[in-house]
Parts: sequence; structure tokens; C-alpha cells
Amino acid sequence: MNPLKILLFGSGERAVHCGDALLQEPLFHVVGVVLEPGMENDIFAKHASAQSLNTFYPASFKPGSDGMQMLEQLNPDLVVLCVYEKIVSAGFLNFFRHRRGCINLHGGKVPEYRGSSVLRWQIIDGAKTGAFTILEVDEQMDTSFILGEYQYPITETTTISDLIKLEHTIFPKLLVETVKSIHDGTVKKRPQQGTACYWHKRKEEDRHIAWETMTADAVLRLIRAEGSPYSGAFCFVDAVDGKNEKKLRIWEASRTMDQLYKGTPGRVARSFKDGSVVVIAKDKGILIKKVSFDGEPVESVVDASTVLNFRMQLH
Repeated sequence: MNPLKILLFGSGERAVHCGDALLQEPLFHVVGVVLEPGMENDIFAKHASAQSLNTFYPASFKPGSDGMQMLEQLNPDLVVLCVYEKIVSAGFLNFFRHRRGCINLHGGKVPEYRGSSVLRWQIIDGAKTGAFTILEVDEQMDTSFILGEYQYPITETTTISDLIKLEHTIFPKLLVETVKSIHDGTVKKRPQQGTACYWHKRKEEDRHIAWETMTADAVLRLIRAEGSPYSGAFCFVDAVDGKNEKKLRIWEASRTMDQLYKGTPGRVARSFKDGSVVVIAKDKGILIKKVSFDGEPVESVVDASTVLNFRMQLH
């Protein structure tokens, strides 16, 4: 059996781990890697360069474009999309119609979590089960057949850091298994079943905590979903004298364990000797453990008076 010629599109650490897994397989030949223009400093680009892989940054895949010329030159059998955010064109897909096709590594359970930022959306939405999925690519968004899937539990303590670590272990293995089945003709295509939902890409404003309208559990899920390596869930605080508004990042929080706290949303209800404080959400309080102000390093709330000198904004 001749080696399968693979062209890997991607970015970030997921692409690094998956690329390494493909390179270790003797039946696979990675003919090149593709990133979006302007991503020369991405960790995946640097990693590919260190391994002397052919690296490309095509601007387009229209007829006669640099992208189509690249495809004709490399003549790959299969394309793997691994955190490549540009939507591929119909002409691109037609190139692979009579080859082994194009597959995408999707970070969510489908069809419930199609779209972008789905690792975080699964936590925020309160999903009990998430999935890493490998999909056949068609002209729609995450709508085609499931070729490989790994499901995992999402608990009340699962953080985005936990899921990223897990995907770096699971996705490379799942990708190799799926590509092998494509290569030897044993791949099974499973149609998506369930209620389809598309989720948009998350932005900075989506990290904002609205104490007056969000329940305690919703706030906790947001904090767990937007922690490191992202920039953190936040709220705005005002100095007691009404001056010096600041953006407060909340990095670690939990349910209160000693008793139930209620009151005015956004109010600091209690402080503890370890520096943690209870802040009231729409329905009850949560225990905040680690915070930082924008422009300052992440630090423990070692002095509750630091927070008590400010008022949480409700919206």
C-alpha cells in the first residue's frame, strides 16, 4: 500500500500535536502544512519549519489562485483541517471529490455544538457530555458525516484548561485511527442525529459577568470556560468614591460550602481570612478565590479590603 499523501491545514498547539502523530506513521506522507496568511509566527508554523516541512500561506483557493496552484503541485490525497478558520471553497472541495477527501477536527459534540469556540461553549451551556469529533467536510458548516468521535464527561469542576490538555492527548490518536480507516477503506460514515445548533465565535465582550442577570452557576461556568489560556471572565468595578473604574478578571471561584448567601447582586457579602470573598449573583453567592486587575499579574485575593474598596457593576 502506497503512503497516503496528506496536506495539513491548521494552527496552534492542536495542529502541532496532530502533525507529530501523522509524521510518526510510515503509511502517511505529510506533503506540506498550510496556515492562513500572516500566521508566520504561529507555534505550528515555527514547529513545521523546525522539521523542514513545506509550509504555505495561500491567499485564496479560487481558480488560478496561489492556493489551487499549490494543490496541483503537491497533489495530496487527503486534506486535514485542524484549527483552520477560513471556510474552504466549493472549488477546493471539488479538487478532492475523486480523492480521499477533506476532514475536519472539530472540538465539540455534533450536531448540538456546531460552529466556533465550542470547547468553551459546552462548558458555558452546562453540557454534561462533550466530544472531540472528526467530520467529513462539505460545503456547509459542520454538517457532514461523523468519521470519528471521542466523548468525555463535563463536570462542575471541568475547566477549559482541562479540556485543552485532554484534546492534545485524544485528538492525535483519534486522527491517526480515522486516517488509517480512510486509507484502507474501512472508514464508517455516521450521520449526525439530534437537534442541530450553531454557536458563534466568542469575543472579549462575551467574557463579561452580569451579576444582576446571571445565576451563580452560570457565572461559575463562565469563569471555568474563560480561564487560562484565555484572558479570563471579568466584571467592572468602581471605587467607592465613584472614580477609577477598573476591569476585574476572576480566575478561580466555587460554590459556597459553609452556607447559602443571598442579597443584592454584585455585593461583596463576606470576606475570609484566606483572602477569598463571597459575591452575590442573581440567585445566590459564589466564593471568589483568585482575581487580578487588567494590567496586573494574576494573584490571590490575599487582602479582602482590596475588593471591598470597590463596587461591582451589575451590567
